[in-house]
Amino acid sequence: MTHEKIIHEYPEDYCDMLELAYGENMMSEGGAHAIDDMFNGINLNQKKCLDIGFGLAGAAIYLANKYRAQVTGLEINPRMVSEATKKIQDQKKTLLNFLTYDDFPKIPCFNHEFDVVYSKGVLVHLQDKQPTFHEIFRTLKLDGYLVIDDWLSPFDHGWSKRVDKICEMENLSLFPTSKKTYAHLLQQAGFKVIQMENVSQKYSAYNFQIADQLQHTENKLLFMKKFNEQSWSDSIEAYRQIGEAMQQNEIIVMNIRAVKQ
Repeated sequence: MTHEKIIHEYPEDYCDMLELAYGENMMSEGGAHAIDDMFNGINLNQKKCLDIGFGLAGAAIYLANKYRAQVTGLEINPRMVSEATKKIQDQKKTLLNFLTYDDFPKIPCFNHEFDVVYSKGVLVHLQDKQPTFHEIFRTLKLDGYLVIDDWLSPFDHGWSKRVDKICEMENLSLFPTSKKTYAHLLQQAGFKVIQMENVSQKYSAYNFQIADQLQHTENKLLFMKKFNEQSWSDSIEAYRQIGEAMQQNEIIVMNIRAVKQ
């Protein structure tokens, strides 16, 4: 899986469609509630953070606003950097900085730079996660946290037929990694894994809620301003299928926390 293919799978129109579903500046489900849950119990006040795969910068902006966290966002897609930078209000320019890779997967940041590195719903797109985990370890301070919400599979060898169909519907490449293998990769990079919590049922509810909300007349009208009725209908079906896959643990959404010691 090349970084060029990842960029190709997230064209501007698709990102706009995701934002209509997930909320302003968001490219993953759950909004502020999911972000709060993701970091529950971790002190982010004025901490220096790295956001791997910041998308439309929703999480980064939220953490800067709520905690005055200083967030560096890293994206594989240079267009995202330009779009996210436009969203920064003047008073947040000292707190938010968005970068792209010059030499993927090398992270263009210093050793021991960050208190917290996080990624939400992104790393499932990487077939080989090990180099990225090594790079994250390098950039974290001693006792720094890595916090991940990601989609895992019950098996390393593939997804269920339903999830394969979702990938086909959404034109996405998602690479299956089991809980055991995910933990092993983190340990191989030097991390101590301190939490792997299955939060699939919460994320299932988020996706069913999105499917319901898209059917409201005002949301349908917003959607139809840029897209067609078939795209609207397909989106509703995709979110229902994702919700059911998570409900049945065909997609296992895991909140993962690891520390550099």
